[in-house]
Parts: sequence; structure tokens; C-alpha cells
Amino acid sequence: MQVSVIIPARNAARTLAETLDSLLQQTFISWEALVIDDGSTDSTAAVVERYAARDQRFNLHREGGVGAAGARNAGISVAQYRHLLFLDADDWLLPLHLDRLTAAFREDPLLDVAVCGWAHVTPAREFVFEQSDGNIGDLFEEHAQYCYSLIHTYLLDRAVVEEAGGFDTSFESCEDWDLFQRIARTGARFGRVAGVLAAYRMRGGSTTSDGVRLLRDGLRVLRNGHGPDPRVAEPHPVYPAGLAREALPECAWGHACTCAGYQLGAGADAVPLLELLADMPPAKLRPDDVASALLVHSMVAAARAKSEWPDVWEQIRSRRRQFLAALETRLRQKRLASSVESLADSRLWQILGRPGKVRVSARMQFARRPAEYRLRRVTKTLRSAAVATIRTVTVLELLLRHIKRLRKRHARPPNAATEIDFESRFTRQRDPWDYDNLYETKKATQTLAFLPASSIENALEVGCAEGFMSKRLADRVGHLLATDISATALRRAAARCANLGNVEFRQVDAFEAPPEGPFDLIVCSEVLYYCRNRKMLREVARRLADNLRSGGYLLLAHGNQIIDDPHNMGFDWGHAFGSKVIDEVFSAIGDLRLVADGHAPLYRVQLFQRGGATTGRPVPEALSMADPLPDSIARQVCHGMFPGLPILHYPSFGLGTGCVSPALFEEHMNTLEDAGYRTCSLDDWKRARDYGDLLAGRAVHIVLDDADSALQHDVCSVLERHVYTGTLIVTFDPSCRRVMLSAATDRSGRSAWRQVRRLQAHGMTFGLRLPTAVWSSSDSPQSTTQLAQSARTALSCDLAEPVSTLRVPDGYRWGFRQRWLASLSGFDFAIGARVAVAQPRDCLLELPVIRISPTTSCGALMSALQSHVEKAVA
Repeated sequence: MQVSVIIPARNAARTLAETLDSLLQQTFISWEALVIDDGSTDSTAAVVERYAARDQRFNLHREGGVGAAGARNAGISVAQYRHLLFLDADDWLLPLHLDRLTAAFREDPLLDVAVCGWAHVTPAREFVFEQSDGNIGDLFEEHAQYCYSLIHTYLLDRAVVEEAGGFDTSFESCEDWDLFQRIARTGARFGRVAGVLAAYRMRGGSTTSDGVRLLRDGLRVLRNGHGPDPRVAEPHPVYPAGLAREALPECAWGHACTCAGYQLGAGADAVPLLELLADMPPAKLRPDDVASALLVHSMVAAARAKSEWPDVWEQIRSRRRQFLAALETRLRQKRLASSVESLADSRLWQILGRPGKVRVSARMQFARRPAEYRLRRVTKTLRSAAVATIRTVTVLELLLRHIKRLRKRHARPPNAATEIDFESRFTRQRDPWDYDNLYETKKATQTLAFLPASSIENALEVGCAEGFMSKRLADRVGHLLATDISATALRRAAARCANLGNVEFRQVDAFEAPPEGPFDLIVCSEVLYYCRNRKMLREVARRLADNLRSGGYLLLAHGNQIIDDPHNMGFDWGHAFGSKVIDEVFSAIGDLRLVADGHAPLYRVQLFQRGGATTGRPVPEALSMADPLPDSIARQVCHGMFPGLPILHYPSFGLGTGCVSPALFEEHMNTLEDAGYRTCSLDDWKRARDYGDLLAGRAVHIVLDDADSALQHDVCSVLERHVYTGTLIVTFDPSCRRVMLSAATDRSGRSAWRQVRRLQAHGMTFGLRLPTAVWSSSDSPQSTTQLAQSARTALSCDLAEPVSTLRVPDGYRWGFRQRWLASLSGFDFAIGARVAVAQPRDCLLELPVIRISPTTSCGALMSALQSHVEKAVA
């Protein structure tokens, strides 16, 4: 696989060298760089010629001032390779960028575009506002509503770019957003590559600082996305008319807030932007979204170090308030301005990790905490102060219990799948649920075994998909009506059952209007949890029961969802409920009785009959699953969800006193894998904590405290074999201002760094340990943070990726001052302060650990984990 990197450059001599250096540092080597000099008057061409003399993969092409879009089109016309990457001359790629994105294409042959995460980089080389999450598959809706990602995060199949017509040269900005939206409208398949792999330079005077131009061109892109686009010759059947026009105002006003942030950060007035939306109807905006847009994009446009952000924020306060007042008037949304100001101030100081000049009121801070936490605090206070009656405390505890049940029930947004969702799935991929694998085949066999022995004349199958179950059901019934919401699925199902004369296929939304019976048998397999909520499930259950004749049967088969039972094994597919709730709803219908019940670890099969005498619930039958599970299923299994994260801390490795032997470490990893544990990154833990989620599965984080000994004894290869990752701690020596990593076979440490690159590709993150003297020094906070920042910057540059984890010195009392200094130095996590399981309430800059000693046996390790998990669940 080969990649053509297209770099338009106009008077870019000052930044181009760093951009080209980032290509030389790529672990993927099969690329060509096409630098399109767009009429530069500085030494841009000389910079490229210097690199071309060193490496023949660099090529210079000259154009006469055609603009960024025209220069990129010129690059496409001379590119040699099938896959394209567009890189601006002032940005750069992290070393694993091309390696990981090309790997995504190799793993998924149907992929058209791969997208990675990115970070903004301040002039002080600080990585901020990192974005590494996103969706996959059909992403037209996302591209139609906002600029989804940065241009150099996309690796594209050349065919989709050419079919879309390349870049539209009538755009002065947003031409990349416009192209990716047109590509998405064709139904192209997007794949997401986790991790920050691209860097965006925050630079004053860049294109993004012109908010007026960004808003004008962005509105064109949004209008194209909310209507037909004649430039797309063959749009996906679902998107010929784009998104509904009614959704345009909210997107347009949201984009205006983004452009206002750029305008304010550049020192300009943002109020005139609103004149460009004079004909746009008002929309209701979330204050939190407006606050984030203004804060993030004003800091990006200002292009200043994090330490200067409070001054920048204060300098633009007057203009910001004028814009918010005008926006509140135009949207007719009361108290929008004051809410945005408070939320933005709060988020700024949260990012900086310290109190500021503007303090959010205690009432607001308290109000934004989860309701469960607030009630627990109130109940505890009342009980300890003995100022309330027993009845008051009891009522509060009952309310707290009710909120816990609601939180458990609605921990994930319900998956309200529609015809568009299912049609898109079947259009992009045949058999998207892989019904031919051993797991599904055995489950279908077990489901059919629950059919009654009596003859069945008239049967209905709800959600037949591509007809795998239909073909087997046809042998057991006189006539089968198989229904599905997707026309594409039904065409494939009809082709699969073409030789069967007793099967009829019909496109029906069985949730809204099921076919009228009566039927002798209705089969629902893996479909009912697509109901939006329990109310809808009850309505569907009632309709299905009404369409059964007296004595007719209802056969159900559904997977276990951890949202029903968070602490047991199941799937985490984002549905509102699973087999447990489905059983409760159908069992509550008066004229249905359960006659057979089968339980497997991951699913449940049930047979209900309408009418007949009630004889009590049948004894559940244990069902076995396919062994081993197919990889596609095993990857989706969650071994429960827990609120805490055990962080396993391993000290030095070796055979000496106080060291964990490599053999014991491998035994520990084998034991964890056998028990179903997976590793979770600290960033994943932070996201779960920030959004109030639980961690899926038995999650642990592994910290290797001594990089030298871990690399020397090749302990990290054990993690690779178990597909585990963790954090590797390296030491910084203030005297020589270098990272101490020299335990490899040669004095220069080159072999060690080769191992580090390999571990980065595997997903390992790195942390930093500074001497105790750095934190206990009586020097000013400025000198301490300067030293810590220089250490973090040094390691980040060596690794070519941001470092956000700090190791707390052993035996050192880590307090508020140290947390504050660590935050100012750019660290997000500090680990090793005390022994416990990390809980959502814990400060990220004081995360506890479970310490592993040389005498910790596998049994002791599992006992410690189980003990901590039980405490966390309780």
C-alpha cells in the first residue's frame, strides 16, 4: 500500500521544514510528498529542493497562485498512488499516523476513508483540545451538520475523491469540509482510528482567524448538506435531498458561534457576523455548546501558551459579552449570555486546573454535579448533623435509590434505529451481523428447538434480515410471512429462499404496524431491543400478543445487555434494555404465559403461549454457547460494568530483591486474561468519569514503573502477546535535562528507543517521573512548573506524542499545591499516591493504585482485585 501526501504551500518557508520532517519520521515509508508551490515569493521552493536532494520521495510542483483548493487539485492530478492525504504546510503528522491509517484500510477492504484523532498545539508546544473519538460507517449526517475533522486526519481512497469532483475552487475556506461532505453523501464508508496522530499548529494570522470568511463559506456547506447537491452525481438513496431543512438553523447558529470564537481570538468584533444570518430563523442553542465554541476557538485563534489564556480571556471579555448579548436578542433565548459566561469561565479554570479570578458560585458547582451525588451529600450531612427526623432521611434515601434505578435504566442513550439506519447497514455490507458464524448458528438451532411439536400453519417472522432464520423456519411451518424494515435485506432474503414456495417477504415496520393475524406462531429474534424505550416495548408486546390466535406461540431470542444487569456478562450495544426487561414486559401481559425458558451466558430463548391455564414459571434450561466464541463476538462481550478502575502498579523487574520477576509478571497477565480482564487507558477512564458512565467489562490499567528494567527484560512483549497496554514510566534527570532511557544493548540507547516505537504502535502510553526535590522545593511556582514543563516537553518531543501522565514520588505527601503545579505543567493524570481502586470521585491528579510486590501470587492478585471491585460496586 502506498500514499501520496499533497501539501499546498504559499510563502510557508517558516513552517514547511517541520511539516516535511514529520514525514521523514513516519514509521510507514511507502509514501511520496507532492509540495505544490502556489506562487510563493519567499524561499518555500528552496526548502523543498533541499529536502528533495536528500530524499527522492519529495517532489516540487509549481502553480501560479490558484489557491489552496486549486493547488490540491493540481496535486491530485500528478499523484502516483491510490491513497491520498492532504497536509497543510504549517501542520504535521505524528510518527504513527500513516502506519495506523493504512492499517485500517488493510483490515477493512470496504473502507473508503480512514480518520484519526488530532490535537491543537500551542506556540509553547503544548497539546491541547485533543479530539480522538468519533463514529464509523456512514457519516453524512455528521458532515452535513458541522466540520467533522481536520483535513490531515483523513486518508482517502483516490477513487472517492475523483468521483466527488475534487475540491471546489469557488471556496476561499471550508473547501475540505465541502469535499468530505460530498464524499459522505455518496454513502462512502468511514473508519475511525483511535488516538491523536495529527497536530494542528495554533498560529496567529492563519486562515482560521478570518471568522467572516469561515462563516460565509461554512453556511454554503451547511445549506448544501440540508438540500440536494447537483455536484454529487450518484448520492446514496437515503440522502438525495440531504438532511431536513428544519435542522439547518441550529447548525448555522452553532457554526456562527465557532466563527465568533475565531473572530474574538484574533482581536476583532464578532457582532457583525450575525448580519450574515439575517435571513436565518432563530434556533435554541445549548449554553454549554456555545461556551465551548467560544472558549476553544478563541484560544486557537489567539495562539498563545496555556499560561497566557487567562489574560487572553480577560482581554476579549468586553467583545465577547457584546456578541453574546446580540446573539441572545437574535435567538430570543433568555439568560443565554449569562449562562454561557459562567460555563465558559468554569471550563477555562477546569482546563487550567486551578482557581481563577472569576469564580463559579458554589450553588452552580453543586447544581452541576450528578443528582445521585448531590442527594448522597445531603443525606450524609443530615444524618451526621442530627438535624433531621428519621422520616426526612428515609425519604431522601428512597429518592436516592430511585435515582440509582433510573440511572441504571438509562445509563446509555436508547438505540432508536430507523429505516435509514438499517438500510445503510445492509447497503454498506452483506450480512452485517455475521449470521453464518458458529455462535449465531448454534443459537438459531437452540431457538428452533423451542418450537412446539404441534403443526404450525401460519407463522410471522419479525425482523428477518437476510433470511438466515427464514430458510430454516420454512421447513417447520405451512406458510411464513417474513418481514423487515430494510428493502435491501428483503431482496437478499428473497434470493436466499427463492426455491421455497411457502415463504412470503414483505417490507413492514412491525413496531408501528405489524401485519394483522391471527398467526399460529410469531418469531422475534434479536430485534425487540430496537424499541426506543420500555413504553414502546410494551405497546409492541401488546400488538404481537393480539395478533396470536388463542393457543398460538410467541418465540423470542435476545442477547443479554449489561444495561439490565451491569455487573454480569453481556453486551454493551447502546440499547435501552435487553433480554431481562423483554422477559419482564412480556410476562406482564395477562393472556401470555411462559412455557419454556432457556438461559445461555450471553442470550436467552423464551417461548410464550397465548391463553391456557397458568401453571407457574417453567424451570430455566441451561443452554451452552459455541466454544470458542468467534472473535467478532468475543470482542463485544462485556464482563459487567464497574464504577472503579484498578490500577496495577509494578515496580522494577528483575531477579534482585524488591523486583518482580518477568516470569511472575507473565503469570499475572495469563491469569488476568483467563479471568476476562481487559486493559483500559487513562484517557478512556477520564471520558467515562466526565460523562458519568461505567467502565464496560473487567477493566484494569497496568503501570510499569521502571522503563529501563521493563525494556531490558522485555516485559513489554508480554503485554503485546496478551493484547494488553498500559503506561510505561520513564525518569527525567533535571541535571542534564534529558529522559533517562539507556538500559538497551548499546550505550546510545537506540535499541531502547526502537522498542519504544514498537510499544507506541501497540498503544502503550508513557508517563514521567521527576525527583522528589522538584516538588518539595521552596522555589517559586514558576520555576517548578518551568522545570516540569521542560521535562514533559522533552519527553513529548522524543516520543512525538503528548505526555499527560505523572508518577508521584514514593512516600511523598502529595497535596493541593503539588496537584496545582502538576496541572499548570500540563499533566492530566498523577498516579501512585495511595492504595485503592480509582473511583469517579477521585481527583485525576491523585489516582490511587494497587501495589504489586515480588511476593504477590496470582491468587493474591485476583483476591485483591475481587475485594476492591466488591467495595467499588457496594
